[in-house]
Amino acid sequence: MLSLGIRACVYLKDGRTAMGLVEILQRTRDTGIDGASYSYAMLACRSQGRWRDALQLLSQMKNRGVTPSQSCLRHVIYTCVDVGQWDIVPELVEELRA
Repeated sequence: MLSLGIRACVYLKDGRTAMGLVEILQRTRDTGIDGASYSYAMLACRSQGRWRDALQLLSQMKNRGVTPSQSCLRHVIYTCVDVGQWDIVPELVEELRA
């Protein structure tokens, strides 16, 4: 159910709530969070320009052994571009190309 809540946050443009739901899922699930839930949370962060949160989600994915999809990387890139955080973008683009 929490995964559905994260998806709803995209439509509600509520990155803050999405981050909270991700945190709850990380604490309560032994198996962790799937890539799709991370992707939706990143997209919700983009809707509010929450670039730091999007980068944090990307880092959490990697630390938990979840390989970021191209979709996840694009969400983070576009979030950074939208708010003018250009210095981070080249590294993310290289990761996207790899």
